[in-house]
Amino acid sequence: MFVAAAVASLRLRVGRVRDVDEVSDEEAALLDHRPFEDREVILGLTASATVRLAAGFLTFLIAFGLRRGHAALWWYGVAFAASGAGALLGLYLVRRLRRRLTEQWLLGASLALLVVAAAGAAYLGTILAQVGLAFVAAVAGAISQPSFDALTQRRVPARAQGRVFARFAVRQQLAWVLGALLPVAIAMPFVVGDTILGTIALVSLVGYGVGRLVFEAPGEAPAATSR
Repeated sequence: MFVAAAVASLRLRVGRVRDVDEVSDEEAALLDHRPFEDREVILGLTASATVRLAAGFLTFLIAFGLRRGHAALWWYGVAFAASGAGALLGLYLVRRLRRRLTEQWLLGASLALLVVAAAGAAYLGTILAQVGLAFVAAVAGAISQPSFDALTQRRVPARAQGRVFARFAVRQQLAWVLGALLPVAIAMPFVVGDTILGTIALVSLVGYGVGRLVFEAPGEAPAATSR
């Protein structure tokens, strides 16, 4: 399917590139906008990519862990059902939470959820705890992604958003792949994997919080959240 999509993308028509003289100063400023110079977008991408990394990590940690433990087949169904239910709950919550909290707070809350859930799963060390972690990770993912998208949409000029969202989607997907490779390449029990996941989420949470405190402009009023 990816190969077919790649072939189809080559058939897209390429628009005529206008000469420099045909582009106004305002349009040139929008086209030259570099989203990675926006500190809020950089920090938000880091937080969102960490949540995506956790999703890939958990997918294969649970799959390989259940196989090594010779768990019954229905445990796989329970784990993936919990993940689906968590995603639905997260989508339900994010629309209501954004009425009261900014996107930055929601991104931080998503990382905090991962830290707490991973620590609890590592402490319990049971298959049921892994199911609970999959549920919470899905909630965190469903909250963080729309929050980051709204933050990017608000802070990046409209003319540059197409390219920006494409780049960010690639980076987030690569984060998922990187997270998935770890439990595939290195066999690890649930407790070790949960500890690693919790540590990564904690480091990202601390970095996100410190980054926002350091880079926040003094006296700048927080922007209104987009709904």
